[in-house]
Amino acid sequence: MNVIRTLLITALLPLSAAAQTAPPLLPSSLALQDLELASGSLREFDIEVARSEKWLPYELVAATDSAGLSGTLLIALADGQPLREVVLDGSRIVGGLVTLPASTSARRLRISLRTGAKDMRADLSLTPVRPQLRSGQVVPVFPRRMAEDSFAETLELRLTKPSDVDLRTWGGNAAVTLQVKGEATGGGFPVAVCKDQGDAWRRCLLPRLGAGVYWVSVEGTGAPVNLLGSWTISQGE
Repeated sequence: MNVIRTLLITALLPLSAAAQTAPPLLPSSLALQDLELASGSLREFDIEVARSEKWLPYELVAATDSAGLSGTLLIALADGQPLREVVLDGSRIVGGLVTLPASTSARRLRISLRTGAKDMRADLSLTPVRPQLRSGQVVPVFPRRMAEDSFAETLELRLTKPSDVDLRTWGGNAAVTLQVKGEATGGGFPVAVCKDQGDAWRRCLLPRLGAGVYWVSVEGTGAPVNLLGSWTISQGE
């Protein structure tokens, strides 16, 4: 733990020091909470990704009481080849999948956060764990290994009041099953609320879905797809 703490401190050095120090190597399944960045600063670190990995999922979320994201996020190979650059200004959350080039060995990537005119406080996750679905959040679903073409992701949907729920997937050439299940009752199996099978473009529209915990699963084969869930409290509640 002390080693990780030291690496994180190095990753958050001011721009003048960061320019003179090689970026630290951090775990690829990384979660940085309450990352505070002054305006005009640069934060960099490296990660190493196994040759079997096809994509790198990432997510950057502005703190609830902050002014939002500012600047740019650059994901590149450590030798300088850019893979994805995201302009952050005005956003509350950004995320997605970065396609990784094929390799016969592990690949070293460099993650660079350069803030703009405003200070920024945010959470950064690489290969984020997604136990709970949030309204308005786009979740990429994809095969986890280079040799695979099948994928499966299950997320928790928690409603405190009856709500109008809209769940949809979209993407490239894929065969997809989108399914929503409710909590098991009486020790039995979870109750299926919706099941939509076909190409990548699936949808479950659930008006006045009762309060409770539900499980949203996306399974299929082919190219990566995106899952978006949005919901509002039903009128009269």
